[in-house]
Amino acid sequence: MSVVKAIELINAIDNQPDLRMRLYHCSENKELNSNLASLGYLFNIDEFEDAVRILHSKCMDEEDANHLMNKAELLRFLLTANSA
Repeated sequence: MSVVKAIELINAIDNQPDLRMRLYHCSENKELNSNLASLGYLFNIDEFEDAVRILHSKCMDEEDANHLMNKAELLRFLLTANSA
């Protein structure tokens, strides 16, 4: 299920510091998608947004919610920055 893969990516950002840098250094959307696919993270932007909503509903406090939304904003930027 692709939403599950998006959730896994959001969670992996905290646990795998090199992942964030690997994704950040992609120069175009095609390269980013290729990197995500090679890591097993196959999902589209709608599935990503569903994953964010699911995780947000499970946040226990404002600090958790803010941390999640910061990760989501970073990933949104990376996923859409070079898509035009």
